[in-house]
Amino acid sequence: MKSLEHTGRVSFEISNRCNYAHIHNRCPASQAGPPNTLPFAIIHRVMEILSGQRYSRKICFHTYNEPTMDPRLQHLIRVARTACPKSDIFIYTNGAILDQTLLNELAEAGASSFRVSAYDDSEYERLIKLKTDIRFKVNRVEIEKTWIERIGVYDLPENGSTEPCYAPLTDIQITHAGKVRLCCVDWKSRITFGDLHRETLRKVLPRLHEIYEKLSKGERIFPLCRRCGTRRRIG
Repeated sequence: MKSLEHTGRVSFEISNRCNYAHIHNRCPASQAGPPNTLPFAIIHRVMEILSGQRYSRKICFHTYNEPTMDPRLQHLIRVARTACPKSDIFIYTNGAILDQTLLNELAEAGASSFRVSAYDDSEYERLIKLKTDIRFKVNRVEIEKTWIERIGVYDLPENGSTEPCYAPLTDIQITHAGKVRLCCVDWKSRITFGDLHRETLRKVLPRLHEIYEKLSKGERIFPLCRRCGTRRRIG
């Protein structure tokens, strides 16, 4: 089986729902269709593979979704912590429903770091008062100034870049539909390498390695890559 030695993060998009989608008109979450949830069975099978490889880097439960909206989150964190006891289980949240009780429960379940986006001053002041012994960072976010433009990426002109990129193996992206996609820039999941409803990550990994080898040498083989200005590297 191909290894995960180049993988710094495994990202599960556990649903396509975000409670702030209506204010992020430049975020793909604002374009989400009917609600859809990534089945636990897929997550569990991937965790078994991560456990078998003694994976110890980041595990995330977000891409274009708000993880704290999912009632399974505590259970998923426990499953991840059991499978990968040395991993950084990273929770990236808008903090809208995060309070001291929920923070304590997520930390007790095994979450090891948080990044929280506060979208107004009152939320920022509320969130920075939360207390925990694990890594917990709150950022005050101005949507119009800091939000990354992704909606129109497919229509950008080709930029001639030959910069190396370390997607898709460096950050393995599993969408809410169970597809393994190229990277987070490909929010429409036009470039995928397998459907985990039908096959395992073990079968998909050789395809990720093949594309990784090309992109890491600056061979931007997909039209999207030739339009993208992102150089993906996860430390």
